[in-house]
Amino acid sequence: MAIKSSLPLFLLLSSLFVASFALSYDEENDQHRISPRQEYQQCQSRCQDQQLHGQERQLCQHRCEQQLREREREREQSEHGGRGRGSRESKERELREEFEQCRQDCERREKGQQQQQQCQRRCQQEYEERRREEQQREERERRRRQEGGRSVYDEEENDYHRTSPRQEYQQCQSRCQDQQLHGQERQLCQHRCEQQLREREREREQSEHGGRGGGSRESKERELREEFEQCRQDCERREKGQQQQQQCQRRCQQEYEERQREEQQREERERRRRQEGGRSVYDEEENDYHRTSPRQEYQQCQSRCQDQQLHGQERQLCQHRCEQQLREREREREQSEHGGRGGGSRESKERELREEFEQCRQDCERREKGQQQQQQCQRRCQQEYEERQREEQQREERERRRRQEGGRSEYEEVETASRDPEEKFRRCQQRCQEQQHVQERRRECQQECERKYREEERRERRRRDDDDDEEMYNPEREREGEEREREISPRSEGENPYHFRSHRLQSRYRTEEGHLKVLEMLSRRSELLKGLKNYRIVVLEANPNTFVVPHHCDADSVLVVTRGKGTISIVRQNNKESYNIERADVITVLAGSTVYLVNDQNEPLQITKLVTPVNIPGQFEEYYPGGGENPQSYFKAFSTNILKSTLSATEEQIERLIGEQREGRRQLQRPGFIKRASQEQLQALTQHASSPRRKGGRQTTGPISLHSLSPTYSNNYGKFYEATPEDNKQLEEMDVLVAWTDLKQGSIFVPHFNSKTTVLVMVVEGEGRMEMACPHLARQKRQQWGGREEEEKERQTSTWQYQKVTSHLSAGDVFIIPAGHPISVVASSNQNLRMVGFGVNARNNERTFIAGKDNVIKQLEREAKELAFNMPGREVEQIFNKPKLSYFVPQESQEEESRQSHPLNSILNLAGFA
Repeated sequence: MAIKSSLPLFLLLSSLFVASFALSYDEENDQHRISPRQEYQQCQSRCQDQQLHGQERQLCQHRCEQQLREREREREQSEHGGRGRGSRESKERELREEFEQCRQDCERREKGQQQQQQCQRRCQQEYEERRREEQQREERERRRRQEGGRSVYDEEENDYHRTSPRQEYQQCQSRCQDQQLHGQERQLCQHRCEQQLREREREREQSEHGGRGGGSRESKERELREEFEQCRQDCERREKGQQQQQQCQRRCQQEYEERQREEQQREERERRRRQEGGRSVYDEEENDYHRTSPRQEYQQCQSRCQDQQLHGQERQLCQHRCEQQLREREREREQSEHGGRGGGSRESKERELREEFEQCRQDCERREKGQQQQQQCQRRCQQEYEERQREEQQREERERRRRQEGGRSEYEEVETASRDPEEKFRRCQQRCQEQQHVQERRRECQQECERKYREEERRERRRRDDDDDEEMYNPEREREGEEREREISPRSEGENPYHFRSHRLQSRYRTEEGHLKVLEMLSRRSELLKGLKNYRIVVLEANPNTFVVPHHCDADSVLVVTRGKGTISIVRQNNKESYNIERADVITVLAGSTVYLVNDQNEPLQITKLVTPVNIPGQFEEYYPGGGENPQSYFKAFSTNILKSTLSATEEQIERLIGEQREGRRQLQRPGFIKRASQEQLQALTQHASSPRRKGGRQTTGPISLHSLSPTYSNNYGKFYEATPEDNKQLEEMDVLVAWTDLKQGSIFVPHFNSKTTVLVMVVEGEGRMEMACPHLARQKRQQWGGREEEEKERQTSTWQYQKVTSHLSAGDVFIIPAGHPISVVASSNQNLRMVGFGVNARNNERTFIAGKDNVIKQLEREAKELAFNMPGREVEQIFNKPKLSYFVPQESQEEESRQSHPLNSILNLAGFA
């Protein structure tokens, strides 16, 4: 009886157990219906909880993305067996869950109410958009199944390689931004996106080569159209103003039409090739990989760096990676051409040179404002193009001879030894010295080394010119470069460590309205310049109708106006002074003075500065009270509590003051340290400025007008103006002199030297050349090639030589004249030459002329001349007494070309310096 009564209870418990097991089984099977997006978020949370860093974090997040894609694909496949009402409800439930999750994320991430509302509106828009897409997908699938065709998913699964790689790339980039990575982590993520894009484009290209027909063309056209629409949507999302949106959309339209034309041309070429029984365009281009222009790839890479809107070190890393890729591609191209340089390779090289020439001319039109500057720039492009053509022809001829002799070129011998151009050059020269015993062959070997080095330097210069809008001054990189280049010695007889080309000026700040450039640290070039470590050359250029925002600097400065007119205001704790300034005006600004400038004229204002840092030798910084992202306001370094208390301002006012505008106000912010101003603002800023044109004196303030001074030296061939510490109180405090030289075309500033001052000279306008005698370079050259034993032997025998240092000068170049070094400068035969110079350690300096009418040699006794020059004293007197002009003389132009190679033609030789 007891057994019978317990039987129903047993059956009841058994049924409950089976039901619970079935329920758990259903939940287990329902695992695939939970949202893949939630699993992805959980995976990302685990990556954060594990506190991974760097590459480990990247790998973890990459695994999460892979799992997300696999789960979405599995879910999609599982729903295709019978997509009915239950499946639709499941999809709707999933979308609703993701929408709720998105809203919760908004409340968790965003602090302000306005930001939360904007974020939730985006969630709502995304939810509605995905619902519409799902409805359209179901409608297409219903029609396909009625027609007996395959489902949308099956079509898309086979169409995998025809989906747009560009869209995948944009999604990948968006994920990099959503993860809020910084620095190297962000760079790695974006680099992975680029790799995936290249792989997908290559896969897509290969898959289309089996039979490119009408369907494939339609697919390509659809892809281009989708990318065009995506581009237009991005314009509406990114750009705030209507004018900017229209410009952006026009660029989208132009890019779309250009890609359409390229695709049509590609199909036409492929059709012709296939009719002729040849290979497809893709096969040709695959084998032509090493013949595509590395310069174009470099420009595309730089464009990607700009599109990603990176700043500071991240942008530097991106650009550095572009430069590395360029060098590797050029090296691969160079090596691939060594196997058999034939007609095709020559045509490819000629085409590349032509492309770079055209690019150079376009850069001139983009960078230079005036017609004369554009013409000068384009002439330099033409000269460089012709020079590279000649070098290429000479290179092919030398290589042909070498290969006939069964040997490799000297540069190839050291190609694998080092990737540093200077190290390669030194090793190449050393190999020439060791292996080439015939004098002529040794000279030819060294010329080959020098030619290769110049070519790499030229590439570096072109890279810097192309980068000019992007490459920013980096003090950390400058310090590293200084450590690396402490012991750089002269590389060849014709090289001048005292000469800095204009591309050595690096952009510290650049906007559409102007720029600030800083010359590299002088002591980096050579140990000979280590005494100038604490002096920097800076060039500021502001376009018409602009305002240079207030700032102060931890350095003393001497400013010279080299072009245009403007107004400068200098503010100290209890004093403010405003002055109108024009070309050849000089003014000093002490460290800590707040300065701002106005250019209310119709031409650019250019100011060249000598800067002497007061904190860290050779390094200085500007400090801006107002700013945004670049430059930032120094108020941003202080806490809100301090600023509210000390400025008596609200938190919102503080945020606006330091440039942290909220989304709605961000479009009002005008970044940059040079800004365009209205005529009313310009007039208000300049109305109280004074215009003293001082000729020097003991006053400590106000500009000094060099052109108001009497020229120190003057005749029909040139003028030399000078403001010295002895005559100007403000220059006395800094121990600096300022000189301005106007040299007529074809004229010579006769050989001379300074007793105490070292002069830093910038070429303001025109072209010319300089020649200088230097004993230090000759000694360094003997140390490099002859070793210490030979140097000691020469000292014992009292051997003494001078190195002739010469360089071609162009506008923007800087050259150094050390104290005691005889120098002469020559203007070109078709342009005047204008220069400004800053002399450091200038007190009690004397300038001594060694040629011309007032040369110092005339004062020596005849016997002293005879013993010094090993010539009859009377003949020496005839040479040095013959000149009729002092300071500036015309150049003898007859047969100048042919006479330049004669040793007696040197200006310095005329003065007795060989």
